[in-house]
Amino acid sequence: MGLASNLVRVARVRARRFAQRTRALAAGVLAVASGLTGCHSAGPTTPTQTFAISSGIAHGTTWADAGGVTPLPLSLQIPAESSQIISVVGTRSADQVATLQAWDRAPNGWRRFGPAVTAHVGQQGITTHPHENYPATPAGSFTLTQAFGALPNPGAALPYFVTSGDDWWVSQEGVDYNTHQVCSGGCSFTTGSPNTQLVSVKPEYDYAVVIDYNRFPAVPEAGSAFFLHVTTGVPTNGCVSVGLTDLIHLLRWLNPTSHPRILIGIHP
Repeated sequence: MGLASNLVRVARVRARRFAQRTRALAAGVLAVASGLTGCHSAGPTTPTQTFAISSGIAHGTTWADAGGVTPLPLSLQIPAESSQIISVVGTRSADQVATLQAWDRAPNGWRRFGPAVTAHVGQQGITTHPHENYPATPAGSFTLTQAFGALPNPGAALPYFVTSGDDWWVSQEGVDYNTHQVCSGGCSFTTGSPNTQLVSVKPEYDYAVVIDYNRFPAVPEAGSAFFLHVTTGVPTNGCVSVGLTDLIHLLRWLNPTSHPRILIGIHP
């Protein structure tokens, strides 16, 4: 009887552990499947995650040109006209966290602007093969030409619009794919999933910069709605996210006359 009881007890423990793993896996799949109507954060913020939102400024770091002239950490295409760069560098393609650094062009190289800060990227890391409904951040060199937010312009020089309930980012197939559209009724697109009502994504889209991946022109199903936005301390569905204070400093620094770009990639 003692041996039989022990076997039963072991079987029950294994069954409970299997059930727990199954529920955790199901929850992860549901999180991926339910949040892909925009590239905002993939999960809710918790008190422990909120700590990750703090910026370099909170630790006394000054946002200004700093250090000597060095090469950029990624070897990607940069037109001669571009004199402002934001690099987002992961150490492995599967990493959900990367290092973001702003750069100003200098004679014979680049000079850091401000501190290196932690950035969250997609749940599936950084990819060279992005596509719709795949929560990874596209690798490459992309222009930064538009900013927006639910909050008033914090001093951005880039074109900036304040979002309302009429502002949508379209991810459904059609002529409006991967574009910003303003519509209050009788819209040519679905006012719901898979499209994103920008003002409703908070706090992520309190401030944001559009990453011009797959925009000019937009290729169907190649991926849409990629932004640099406010972090909630968790991986995103493909966007790049940083602390609120850091993003405000970046918005005030980015200048359309400098033809800014964001470089996203892997550097072991």
